[in-house]
Amino acid sequence: MKCKLLENIKINEDYYLLKFSREGIKAEFQPGQFVTVKLPQQVPGQRLGIPISIYQADTSTFTLFIKILGEGTRILAHAIQDTELDILGPLGQAFTLLTNKTVLLISGGVGYPPLRFLKDKLKDCQITWIHGGKFASDIFPCDHAYTEDGSRGEKGLVTSDLRDILNNQKFDMAYSCGPNPMLKAVASILKDYDIPLEVSLEEYMACGIGVCYGCAVQVVSNDEQPLYKRVCKDGPVFHADEIIWE
Repeated sequence: MKCKLLENIKINEDYYLLKFSREGIKAEFQPGQFVTVKLPQQVPGQRLGIPISIYQADTSTFTLFIKILGEGTRILAHAIQDTELDILGPLGQAFTLLTNKTVLLISGGVGYPPLRFLKDKLKDCQITWIHGGKFASDIFPCDHAYTEDGSRGEKGLVTSDLRDILNNQKFDMAYSCGPNPMLKAVASILKDYDIPLEVSLEEYMACGIGVCYGCAVQVVSNDEQPLYKRVCKDGPVFHADEIIWE
């Protein structure tokens, strides 16, 4: 589907918001889902679309939040207004939406966008949001911020004070998105507190539609044979207790 770029907003040197028209896209966008974006020009080694989480969506537009990580995302970050890009989506499984619950959000780095969309969709919920990154430029609006270099918020990881927060407040549900080591650590801590956790996994997705099995992750199986699921098709959102963390 060709989607017109309506607005390109530079947040800082690394991050950009790309707002597109969703004309012709009938499917509803849900928090946790993603799209794949085909680059407007050929980049060596980048044959398929780039998977990007949905940051915001309404009846006429959707917005992607990107970080420049390589040549492909650099090209997208500098796309000009009215450029039409081939976009496939929305794809993948979404977060469970709740009403009138106490919710904990935990994100790291580029795990911020899907939780931002989720926050908009949670109805009448009391929300606490912990977010972390390497540097100050990786931090966006949240309740508790952590940076590895101490340049903004508290110095440390998002798990640094997590037990203290959990000891002082009860949560009905938690959601998390970020690097797998962070998700593994979060899942381990929340399990001790018996708090249900949904995670959005960050895996390399080649096709984005479940054909190539390049993004398979091992999940809990009821028999002796290993069981794998595709992050792009069966996820990217999973219950944390499904995943066999490496």
